[in-house]
Amino acid sequence: MIFRKATEADLDAVEAGYTELLTHEREHGAWTAWKLGVYPTRATARTALEAGELYVLELEDGSLPVSVILGRTQPEEYASIPWQIPAEGDRALVVHTLCVRPSASGRGLGKETVRQILAEARRQGKLHKVILMAEMGDLREGYWDHEELIEVAEYIENKLINIQLAGIGTNVGCYGAILPTV
Repeated sequence: MIFRKATEADLDAVEAGYTELLTHEREHGAWTAWKLGVYPTRATARTALEAGELYVLELEDGSLPVSVILGRTQPEEYASIPWQIPAEGDRALVVHTLCVRPSASGRGLGKETVRQILAEARRQGKLHKVILMAEMGDLREGYWDHEELIEVAEYIENKLINIQLAGIGTNVGCYGAILPTV
């Protein structure tokens, strides 16, 4: 396996990964708030590629079952969050749009990608801070199995370097990918 920056030639595979995941969610239930044809799209990938922020996990057979955007700037919405452990400006490596194709699930590729993201953060001199999300039944995000969540939290705290567990969170502002109204 090779974790690397994506190239122009990878855009078809990245887009196909988004489509596979979102089609799977439409047919089997959504785990994200992403919408096919809305986000993420080829344009999402292209913008990240042009910014040098699109990465892929390439397998020995040349396939690209995982893509992720590693941003160097935090979205403006993050400024309103009262972070207990703030990371200013270029100290952050923001993980966006981590996509593992459903056809490649169950092979540890998501976990390997997180390891590779940590290595990339280390290469860039970043202290990577994470908040692990616990699924609360709203089909939004996070670990369903709370014992697994604790196991991963302990692994982060005790085994990983250059990463700090900033907390465990939930998302109760969204139900079934329906945006809240004001």
